[in-house]
Amino acid sequence: EDRIEPIPGKDVTLSIDAQLQIRVQAALDPRTGLTSVQPWHTHSDALSIGEALPAAAVIIDVATGEVLAAASTPLPQDQKFGGRTSMASETANINRAIEAAYPPGSLVKPLVYLAAVTEGVLREDEAIECNGHFFKDRTDAARCWIYRERNNFTTHSKLGVEEALARSCNIYFYTLANRLGAERLCEWYRRFGLGTLGGTIPSAQAAALVDSRHDQFSAVSLGIGQGPMTVTPLEMANAYAILARGGSVRSPSFLEGGNKTSAMYTFSPTAVSRTLDGLHRVVSESYGTGNHIDYKDGSSRDPIIDTPGVRVWAKTGTAEAPPLKVDRDQDGVIERTVTDADHAWCATLVANQGDTTPRYAIAVIVEHGGGGGRTAGPVMGAVIR
Repeated sequence: EDRIEPIPGKDVTLSIDAQLQIRVQAALDPRTGLTSVQPWHTHSDALSIGEALPAAAVIIDVATGEVLAAASTPLPQDQKFGGRTSMASETANINRAIEAAYPPGSLVKPLVYLAAVTEGVLREDEAIECNGHFFKDRTDAARCWIYRERNNFTTHSKLGVEEALARSCNIYFYTLANRLGAERLCEWYRRFGLGTLGGTIPSAQAAALVDSRHDQFSAVSLGIGQGPMTVTPLEMANAYAILARGGSVRSPSFLEGGNKTSAMYTFSPTAVSRTLDGLHRVVSESYGTGNHIDYKDGSSRDPIIDTPGVRVWAKTGTAEAPPLKVDRDQDGVIERTVTDADHAWCATLVANQGDTTPRYAIAVIVEHGGGGGRTAGPVMGAVIR
């Protein structure tokens, strides 16, 4: 056979910041304590204190679309991963930041609001009543997360988007998803880049079928990031970067120089401002889901993200996860199956204190970590620092 000699090309420079990547990777290491089971987490007691939890984090430069860090744990050399679970060890060679896909949970809520306003099915300042459950005759389905017996079936009452985001009210976003319909909502998710880099969003045909069958439960579930959809952490960080740019789409790039704008969706500046206000309240107001951690014994209240010198816009998310099969000694025998340990998410936009334009978009996930604020929030705080 003839041999074709190589032709030297131009140097390729990655966008990854090596020092930042190392520090983010260290923050995800379970030995730091942030990605291992802690007493203040809200997941099932079936997970033992100290058990390692797989996790990932992505940081994108908003202006350029460059990926500055994409960290994942466990690493390939951590096949045993502390004897945690067969699921973790068998997938240690996967970079969860860019290859693993999960239900996004409440992280999609700001995207749903912008889609609803842009499509004209919601006024920018419209308030919606939260009575705890979306269906009038069903109190056991499509409920708000706060509408539980342990909370005395509390509701959020009437609220606008700012408070709806800060409190993460499900009813507000069930309502928007119902007005949009599954087909339009899924199209907007794709415009935000979801389902394009490893995740899955129902096709136009599948979403239209949901609408034609008048399957309201499936349709409204998509409005809070549940149902037949998954996203990668890279996709989620990219979606928040698009939000921060006011609708300007740049594909995330691992090469220095980034990518040019490929599309431009014209969002109402007022709607974007309201969205950012709500995301800031998530961390700045006492009722925000990313503001603080209350301990079970009532001993203290700790802020979740408290880095000085920066302004943070955030959204926490708690997404239903598949059953977790635990095999601590790695002998192939499943010791127990945990069915109520959710994935913990947090996504943020970050700027210098006093600035109103976000510089970085960040997404963090902790597998089976429980509550997004309690588990992914402190990891996010470490990443921001």
